[in-house]
Amino acid sequence: MLPQNITSGSPRPSCQNLPSSRRTVYNATAVEDLITVNDPLGSGNLRVAGVVSNWTLVTLAHGLQSCMDPQTITAPVVCSFAGHDGPFGAFSVKRLVATGMIDKLGDMRGLNMRCAEDYIVNATREVVAGLITGGMELSELDGANRMGATFGGMLASGCKAAKEAVKLYDSYVLDEGEVVGLKESL
Repeated sequence: MLPQNITSGSPRPSCQNLPSSRRTVYNATAVEDLITVNDPLGSGNLRVAGVVSNWTLVTLAHGLQSCMDPQTITAPVVCSFAGHDGPFGAFSVKRLVATGMIDKLGDMRGLNMRCAEDYIVNATREVVAGLITGGMELSELDGANRMGATFGGMLASGCKAAKEAVKLYDSYVLDEGEVVGLKESL
C-alpha cells in the first residue's frame, strides 16, 4: 500500500485510487523483447502491443543452456521503468532504437537530485504508441540527469504512469485485448 502522501513540495500524482483489477506485477522475470504491431489508429507507425518475457535466470543464461520458450504478454498499454546501466537497464528504450521506432537515446547526464526528480515525474509519458516510460529509463531516453537514491521521484513517476495508462486504456476500443480504435468522445 502506498502512503497517503508521497509528495513534499510540488504536487505529484497519487496511486491510491487506481483499480487493482487493472494492474499485474510479474516478479523475477525479464523482458526479452517488445511485441510490435502496425498501429490500428492510423499513425502509420508501429505500436507496442505487449512484451516477450522469461524468468530472469533463464534470460541471463541463454548462452549456457538449451532454449526455453518465453511467455508473450499482450497489453493495450505497457509501462516500462527498466532503470539504467546493467544487463536489463533501459531495455525498452534501447529496443525502440534497435527497431527504428526512435532515432537514438539522449545520453543520460550525471546525478543531480535537485532537478532530476521533478523532471522525471513531469516528463513521464507515452513515448511511442502503447509504451509509457518513466523513472531512470526516461533519463536514458531524454538525456536527463540521474535522480539518485531517494526513490520519491521514481515512485511518483510510476504513479503518474499508472494514471496515464488507465486514461489511455479507457480511451481504446479493444477486441480480445488488442487496440482496434478509439472510443468516441462524449
